[in-house]
Amino acid sequence: MAFGEVYNALERGVVDGEENTLTNKYSQKMHEVQKCLTISYHGYIAYVVLANAAFWEGLPKETRKVLEDTLAEVTKWQWELNAKEQEEALKKMQEYAKATGKLQITVLTPEQRKQWAAAFQPVQKKFEPAIGKDLLDIVYSLAR
Repeated sequence: MAFGEVYNALERGVVDGEENTLTNKYSQKMHEVQKCLTISYHGYIAYVVLANAAFWEGLPKETRKVLEDTLAEVTKWQWELNAKEQEEALKKMQEYAKATGKLQITVLTPEQRKQWAAAFQPVQKKFEPAIGKDLLDIVYSLAR
């Protein structure tokens, strides 16, 4: 379903739920038309900067160093900003839930998150050959 159609689909009962970042849920007012919200911390949104290898290698070494250092600094800032914005969106939705009684918010406990992770193991194993064990191991290490 197109992202722009999700709010109306939730409102009309065409779909029962959606999966988005907290900032997307809040900015699109999805919390106003769904009954439940589960905070699972199962995902992570990341942005990637890509460059053509020939272009990159064609840059002077000093320029690449400046760009790499800048990207490292901006990445750290973006992670911190993203965490703050997610936290603020959750707080606003919690305030909405308390004020209206129209939204039930459930934050999974660490034990419940472990149960979810265990339940998804067969799916992860199924796609491991396509994704690559090395990449999945990195993801698993970040999630712990």
